[in-house]
Amino acid sequence: MEFFKTSEGKLGKLFETEAFVEKVSFLDVTEYHEDNIRNVFEQCIKSFIDSNWEATEVVWEEKTSVEKAIANQEPKMLSIVIKKTASRNLYYYGDNQLSYEQLEAKLNMIPESIPEVKKAKRYSRFVTFFASTGGFLIGYPLGEAIGGAEEPSWDLAATGVIGLFFGKRFMKLTDKHYEKAVEIYNSKAIIL
Repeated sequence: MEFFKTSEGKLGKLFETEAFVEKVSFLDVTEYHEDNIRNVFEQCIKSFIDSNWEATEVVWEEKTSVEKAIANQEPKMLSIVIKKTASRNLYYYGDNQLSYEQLEAKLNMIPESIPEVKKAKRYSRFVTFFASTGGFLIGYPLGEAIGGAEEPSWDLAATGVIGLFFGKRFMKLTDKHYEKAVEIYNSKAIIL
């Protein structure tokens, strides 16, 4: 396929096969499609006007097995379920466990829950900072001790434990705000 310039300066395509060579410009294609769209639109409007705005009854002969199964189902609430564990909350949508990104995407669908999600995200940054810093401060002296250092820096490990303590506190605040956002989401959940 090669490109060529039309007399209007626009690009066109040259289609070449063993049977034929044809030049098609962008202008030709759009005019052809616009004519087709215009014709279909005019036919739709004409059919609508001819119907005198009367509703017509559609009769279904037989429902398929899938349609029958859907019709017999009970309404299902699309809600997020919280499962509390010792370290953090787990969030489920149906049978699927949600990551924090997926949870935030679901919660951001309801405008009333967005402020709580923002607060939870703010606290989760502190969780990340304190947990990673605390883990490093505990791991460094342990590495020294395993490596055979005469006097590992155990004061760093104590500082790391304090960092983990603060990380745990901020995790509780994060979960508290996510719980509020989930509560708002579930109160506005859609019934299928």
